[in-house]
Amino acid sequence: MAKRVDLDRVGAWASAACAVHCLLTSVALGVLGVIGLDWLGSLTSEIAFFGTAIVVGSFAVFQGYHRHRSWIPALILACGLSMVVVSHFVLGGGHAQHGIEAGHAEAPWLKALTTILSVGGGLTLVAFHITNARLGSCRCGQVGCQARPITEARITPASEIKARS
Repeated sequence: MAKRVDLDRVGAWASAACAVHCLLTSVALGVLGVIGLDWLGSLTSEIAFFGTAIVVGSFAVFQGYHRHRSWIPALILACGLSMVVVSHFVLGGGHAQHGIEAGHAEAPWLKALTTILSVGGGLTLVAFHITNARLGSCRCGQVGCQARPITEARITPASEIKARS
């Protein structure tokens, strides 16, 4: 029997790697080039990280919604992806397009903002996967719990509670 891949575990690790990648390429792109890791700042690695986040995150949202019926993780995913998109494509913070390789200096506040948004986006994606996994693993059946639809949850009548005491 084939085992099911835990998309939230894979996604959390990939998102954490994405956050570390964004931090390293923003802070130490020159050092990475010296030690032979300049490919981490390339457009190809940017697309690979972003594509992985979209694919794994999308599958995890649908798989998680099927289990817990909550849209909260989807909103967290949208926030995380939005932060990465804004930092890389709106503000132009793609690591391969700036700094040393492009031959021009950028404003320090812009570099700081794009770093904060990209690392924050990666960490938000980690939070999405953790939230999605935790909501999907709850089986308490309490009213208001997102693990099951409320219509399936059972409210214990007061007479049953008194009878147990």
